[in-house]
Amino acid sequence: MYKKIVGIFIVGFFIGAGALPCVDGEDGINSYLNNPPNTPNPPQGNQFPDTDDHWVYSIVTTDPDGDDIFYKISWGDGTETDWIGEFGNGHSAFISTIWNTEGIHMVRGKAKDIHGAESDWSDPLIVTVYKFGIERSSGGFVTSILVKNHGDYDYENVEWSIEFEGIDYDNIHGIVLFQGKNEGSIASFPSGGTEKLNAFVIGFGFCTCYIELNHYRMALGCLLLGPYSIIFNNNELIHFI
Repeated sequence: MYKKIVGIFIVGFFIGAGALPCVDGEDGINSYLNNPPNTPNPPQGNQFPDTDDHWVYSIVTTDPDGDDIFYKISWGDGTETDWIGEFGNGHSAFISTIWNTEGIHMVRGKAKDIHGAESDWSDPLIVTVYKFGIERSSGGFVTSILVKNHGDYDYENVEWSIEFEGIDYDNIHGIVLFQGKNEGSIASFPSGGTEKLNAFVIGFGFCTCYIELNHYRMALGCLLLGPYSIIFNNNELIHFI
């Protein structure tokens, strides 16, 4: 009766601690059943990256046993990383990639501990890769930007916007006093197609001109002289009245 009570107490202790006793190999040494890491949160990083450039994504989780952790990321294009690590329990991993494939990618991550126990795959981070670019731009009393769809897909109802933001240059702070409602929608944007976007701005000094197409952001440098803009393209100064 005494041995039975002691046995129940030991089993109850391990259950309360989140583990069960087991026999490890032929030597009969008691150990515990290892728990896998918790499923990571979705990876974090830019959801509208440029192509042919390095982008960094982070992933993190914890292990209920306090074990060190390895991470793996699936990029949603048929490729995934090797196991990367090891990292301390609850410490983030930062992993870089170059996006070459246009389209929508479901980026997921998973973790394993030092004993090889793996978590489930995380929920996805949705990453959309466009291949938009600036073909030509001109300043003046109306700023004009010619954008092109360099990708293989045709798009419809592409939302666009142009925004000017003052910057500091040579101890002079650029200022934007007024900018029109520089936004709209491109009804049809086929592969290889171009579209001219116009914007109006009033300000003084140097600024950055941000062009967004479906949240995909591009930028140009410019100089504002009241209602007149001078646009910098590829280190050349181009302006038209």
